[in-house]
Amino acid sequence: MIGLKRGSVELSSHQEEWDKNAENVILELKQLFGNAAVDIQHVGSTAIHSIYAKPIIDIVIGLRDLNDISWNGAEWNNYINFRDYLNCYPDKAALYDSCKKNWCCNFQTTEEAIRKASRS
Repeated sequence: MIGLKRGSVELSSHQEEWDKNAENVILELKQLFGNAAVDIQHVGSTAIHSIYAKPIIDIVIGLRDLNDISWNGAEWNNYINFRDYLNCYPDKAALYDSCKKNWCCNFQTTEEAIRKASRS
């Protein structure tokens, strides 16, 4: 399953379809952006295999000559490094996963609460 009903919060164990869907989206985006896209990556919790996630695919695109998130800049590297770190260290991923589940239990109808908690 991908997506959630507006305003709801739900966590699911990792689904192989998330990786496949992300790969398909990345291929479509590469065709759409062509050479303007320096890199396109699947990031966020659905890209970390050992944790629960909201069934929403997060994709980050590094584009030439744009100021939002510069490819290989600090924010870009934070996305990629966070994903890779949690995939390499399952014990740390489990701790993050536990926090997400706790947040979800405490804020089942407010996705904003999870966003706020994940930034702290």
